[in-house]
Amino acid sequence: MTRSTATIGTPYYMSPEQGKGESVDGRGDLYSVGVVLFEMLAGRPPFVAQEATAYLRLHVHAPPPPLRKFAKRTPRAIERLVIRLLEKDPAKRFADWAAVATELRRLRGAPSLILEPDDDDKERHRPKEPYRFLQPFSADSRAIFFGRDADARRF
Repeated sequence: MTRSTATIGTPYYMSPEQGKGESVDGRGDLYSVGVVLFEMLAGRPPFVAQEATAYLRLHVHAPPPPLRKFAKRTPRAIERLVIRLLEKDPAKRFADWAAVATELRRLRGAPSLILEPDDDDKERHRPKEPYRFLQPFSADSRAIFFGRDADARRF
């Protein structure tokens, strides 16, 4: 979250006005949410850079790339919402969280928002080793049952 008297944040998600050291209000947080949504939908952030100052420069000056360039099946209405959240000028973003919620409620009823991933998407996001973090049950690990020794012995 941001305060109007300090520059705090991760350059990766920082709003343009925050990057320029200007006064920041809740719309700066809306920009950051736009970055997160873009990244969730596209599988990458809107801007890619090697250094914090380069990220800030991109957030301040560069237009975000079209979301559908990276996520072709994203409904246009969702793309418009994300791009509006990523507006450089805070006055062009949603006024507040309530306005975003109203827009999301409006969009929720749109039939074009429901998508099934195509086969390429399913394959790309499938874990390579889906069970690599699972360990076989052993007598040593039965302590995780917190006193359920009888249950642990059955295994």
